[in-house]
Amino acid sequence: MKMKLKYQSTYPICLFIAVALAAFPAVCSGQSNQVPENVVTALTRRETSLSAYNALWKYQQDQTNPNATSQEDSDIKARMLAQADQDYERRGMRPDIRDKLHAQSARLLSAQQVIVPSTHSIADIAIRRGGDIAEFQTTFHTQQGSATQIDRDVDQFYGDKIEVVNENVSINGSKSAPTCTVWATPSDSADYMFPKPIGFTNYPAEVVAVLSKNPLHLYGADWVVIRSSGDDMVLQSQVTQGNLAPFTSQVTLSKKYGWAPRLITLHRDFGEGHSLDVSVETIGFKSIENGGEKYFAPSLVRVQNNGVTVSSVWWRLVSMTSSSATVAMGDTSGARVVVDHRLQGDQITQADFQSNDNLVSYDWRGNFANFDELKDYLRHETNTPKKQLQASSAPVGLIMGGIIVLIGAGGFLLRRRNAALS
Repeated sequence: MKMKLKYQSTYPICLFIAVALAAFPAVCSGQSNQVPENVVTALTRRETSLSAYNALWKYQQDQTNPNATSQEDSDIKARMLAQADQDYERRGMRPDIRDKLHAQSARLLSAQQVIVPSTHSIADIAIRRGGDIAEFQTTFHTQQGSATQIDRDVDQFYGDKIEVVNENVSINGSKSAPTCTVWATPSDSADYMFPKPIGFTNYPAEVVAVLSKNPLHLYGADWVVIRSSGDDMVLQSQVTQGNLAPFTSQVTLSKKYGWAPRLITLHRDFGEGHSLDVSVETIGFKSIENGGEKYFAPSLVRVQNNGVTVSSVWWRLVSMTSSSATVAMGDTSGARVVVDHRLQGDQITQADFQSNDNLVSYDWRGNFANFDELKDYLRHETNTPKKQLQASSAPVGLIMGGIIVLIGAGGFLLRRRNAALS
């Protein structure tokens, strides 16, 4: 009887211990997967300190396209012309104007090779910082094959919930009208993936690396520690929203360099043998003293892109100087028309960009339209009978500029066909 009583009295305790032991690994796992607080603090302080510096970079890109064929080139040109014709009709242009623009586009395309086996690009990139805005001023030169020289002057602004690209493009000396494109993001636009090839847009991991930003904000994603050994801590996130999603990203932080990101990778599997792998590796660091603390800024960054096209990019730091000036969002660099995507949402994808739904274009008058004005513009355009546009030269410049940008993208539509950008 005593044994039975003893057994009954100890059973609840044994059950409690068993349940606790079963739950212990999961609890520990949850705790160990969190990014340590000291690392979060170090990354925050690093970003705050290094955001006070401007920088000058030398940029070089070499790209190859193993799928380049003359038939692909012809097919892509035909699709580009068809897409342009649809845009002319949507804008309500007169038939004679549409025919003239079609002929101009056809002549421009016939003189160029859209899908080229290889391209070589160099650029000088001046980065200005001010408040919560970073400005990339880029002079970009691209050689496609032996016959095509593309020159771009691009002014790109990253800011809170907004990104702006101003661009002037010239192909073999033939210039397009300046363009200004604007879109929305959930928070700092440097952290989000916008569809290429608008302007000189980079992968967010590139921007985070060269701006010494906090990688924990990338894609607005949640990051967990998947392993830690030696000086390296590897974080991972499954990104489910925005352009290219869903994809997996990893960030390798270096304790040796104050937990600065040493490597950032992206992997997207499209199925049917198609995938995209991007790596942004900081190979060299420059130490900077600020407020009695030492921080490490990138001085040499390598970007590898392995998809339908293969590219290798190098960023080489020339100089860093302290910044005390403010940077204003909205210098359009002479563009007369703003192409505004902000009504398409703050996680715009390639499909959104290709669509004209909720797309608004308006003349630049010194500032960007607010959301109420955008809705008024859209409502007016929707309810206005399609007739010859009041300023027909504005869409002409935009469309011809878009054709030139697509040519300069060398293989963008081919990648889209193969689902390398979805």
